[in-house]
Amino acid sequence: MKRVITALVSVALLSGVGLVRLAGQYALPAPPIRPVGIIAGQAVGRVNLDANLNTEVLMYFPAIEGIGTHLFNTSSFNETESVRNAFFTARSNKFSGTALVNSSVGILLLAKNSDRIVMNVYYNPNPDRDFSKPETFSDGQLVGVYPVSAGSTTLVGGANASFVYSAQLESSSDFEFRGQTFNGRNLLPAFSVFLNGAAPTSLATINESGFTIPMAGVMIMADKTRQTTLEPYRSLAH
Repeated sequence: MKRVITALVSVALLSGVGLVRLAGQYALPAPPIRPVGIIAGQAVGRVNLDANLNTEVLMYFPAIEGIGTHLFNTSSFNETESVRNAFFTARSNKFSGTALVNSSVGILLLAKNSDRIVMNVYYNPNPDRDFSKPETFSDGQLVGVYPVSAGSTTLVGGANASFVYSAQLESSSDFEFRGQTFNGRNLLPAFSVFLNGAAPTSLATINESGFTIPMAGVMIMADKTRQTTLEPYRSLAH
């Protein structure tokens, strides 16, 4: 009897292991977890401000971690990579800003009654982007909505402009690209952007006429699970 019981237990254990292995063979692999702090992509863009510092941000992405590099539609042999044929772009909502100027140095802040800043990311398999036509940056499929939680924009008149902000994914959708399916929740659930550019020649007149800040830089992977419950820092971060 003991031998029979032992044999049955052994069979049950072996069968259980087999079932676990069998189930594992058909389980979908978990999406890779990208390390916090890695360079998660490149961004090139412009910040457009009018005379009242009403602001809009436009960006395109030459590279995104997890998708690849050279993210341009260069199907034509003689076509070069440029903003015009960028597959992935971002366009912010329009928001209101204000400026604090200290001689030749200043910072841009989000106005008290402004809407929050939200970056909307789009994918278009047949892009035709143009910085002079902001609507072309929102052509295509909306694949990610990223509210900005914190940031800072610093200007040095006639010299440098630095643009830093953090954003967390609010909503996303699947999209097909180069034969694969992607989703922002597995690519960039949270990130910070560090951009450098050219500031206006003089900060004394920025409230009198509109201006554009061209910028370029990188995105850094952040940790979405460590969000603060404090009210977002109200700065003009694009």
